Amino acid sequence: MLLQGRYQLRERLGAGGMGVVWRGFDHDLEEWVAIKFLHEEFADDEALQAKFRREVRLARRVTHANVARVHEFGREGGLCFLTMEYIPGESLQAQLLREGALAAAQVYAQAVGLCRGLGAAHAAGVVHGDLKPSNILLAPGRGAVLTDFGLARGLCEGHTGEDLGCGTPVYMAPEQFAGEPMTPRSDVYATGVLLFEALTGRLPWPADDVLSLLAEKSSGRALDLAACAPELSAPWRTLLTACMHNEPGQRPQDGRALLTRLAARGPGDAVGHGLATRSPGDAVGHGVATPAVLPLDPARPRWLELAASTPAELGEATQRWGTGQRGETLP
Repeated sequence: MLLQGRYQLRERLGAGGMGVVWRGFDHDLEEWVAIKFLHEEFADDEALQAKFRREVRLARRVTHANVARVHEFGREGGLCFLTMEYIPGESLQAQLLREGALAAAQVYAQAVGLCRGLGAAHAAGVVHGDLKPSNILLAPGRGAVLTDFGLARGLCEGHTGEDLGCGTPVYMAPEQFAGEPMTPRSDVYATGVLLFEALTGRLPWPADDVLSLLAEKSSGRALDLAACAPELSAPWRTLLTACMHNEPGQRPQDGRALLTRLAARGPGDAVGHGLATRSPGDAVGHGVATPAVLPLDPARPRWLELAASTPAELGEATQRWGTGQRGETLP
């Protein structure tokens, strides 16, 4: 099928509640794209079309290597669609289904990319609202890439009643579950849940019992990570407990704040896979490779200092930074 005389549909990539995604080839620009269609039964629903247009409008505010670019909204016949950057690589969900719990250093690298992309979205005034492993793509040489802003909200825009309480229940923050407006701290909560899942290979609560989830998340009880996941090291427990705090004001305020905490605790604290558990004081270094891509910031950030394991590595990384050789991987 040739869409608008331009996009050649090649391969169905997946489907969700409201739409289906295809890989297509853009003959005008000669590049691959992802094309997200609204299901035909919803094509005449003006409210859903408005959500599609909003997804394009909000997602286009965010320009970052760890966020998939959204291009345009279009119609053809009875079809409504949007075009996005095609990201080669599998989703975090696919990786977890195949491998189960991941090595802590691997989760750390993915978390860095996720938090950088999330921080860029929050800085642009956009809350994602539906963070989960299926919306995190793992691109070779690029790391974790955030996609699917279908529930995204602009921080300065109004919230409509029909959108409150939407999302994927097991990853939703208590305030989101209760139908209250989402904030960047709601995304931080979801990030904590998906990092818990990546580290342990399971979720903190059963995902298929929405009523039990509602009761648990509205109870105000703190999740006892030491009891439900004793294999987690103390620094990971501290970080995830902060992310999944029931009170939004007790969580890191946004993606950038979470990245700062993540960088401060370092990549070496492990869970399983034969890696040694560290104490909270062992935050950086000790021979652990950190596949962190240098951020596009004109000033050397503290993150660069924290990611380098030794003074020599920091000097080398800073020299590369100063001469414009960005996008390289730290030792």
